[in-house]
Amino acid sequence: MREAGTQEFFEETARFGGLRVVLLTGELELQEGYALRYQSYLNEGAIEPNPTERFIDNYDMQRTSLMIAVVNQRGRVVGSIRFAVQPPISHGIMDFRSSPEFQVFPDVVRELEKDNRPIASAARFSIEPRHPRRAEIAILLMMAQATAARAAGAKWMVATARGSHLHLYRRFLMEPLCEERQMPNLAFCYTLLGSNMDENFGAAMARFPENLRTYFDREHPFWSSQVAHALPEVSRRGAA
Repeated sequence: MREAGTQEFFEETARFGGLRVVLLTGELELQEGYALRYQSYLNEGAIEPNPTERFIDNYDMQRTSLMIAVVNQRGRVVGSIRFAVQPPISHGIMDFRSSPEFQVFPDVVRELEKDNRPIASAARFSIEPRHPRRAEIAILLMMAQATAARAAGAKWMVATARGSHLHLYRRFLMEPLCEERQMPNLAFCYTLLGSNMDENFGAAMARFPENLRTYFDREHPFWSSQVAHALPEVSRRGAA
């Protein structure tokens, strides 16, 4: 992580009409991401107000968690998502679980773990309330997390969503894996969705503009290096 106060706040990975997909790595950027998450979840009534005006949990501190974000032309964070990688059982790294899904849906995830492949998880999906380009921001975040999941060599990408948000995940060929359940620290119940990346990645990405598909495909080495940095064991054992 870079020291707070450095000039280069963002590592650029994509452009889309003035929006950029980035990884938040320094403390100042991460705090901006947590503040946006707080605003987004508070606006939906999913959390209660708190004096810090930040929404953070222990999973943000995991060594396999990355924060993917979308920033505008001025570099302000307007959307973010937490991307995490759970290593396969064969790695023997069982001292942690990478995201709340492993706590809330253990029976479902246990079945996915039988494939002995990394499991990619996307959580804390946040977009600036009332932003006029919410749909575009959402698409960029979804494409970025799918590309990162492929870079991690994950067979399964999972995410939690509720209500009207489900349609976005279905566009990426993610389907509910079980009935909705209560998530920790949140006021609502959420559904666990999953997609077999081996089968669905190409078809899901094909639903979106060619220039975006080409860019994310070209940036695959970038995502691979970032996943390798977050979880060297995955890289050493043959991440795609």
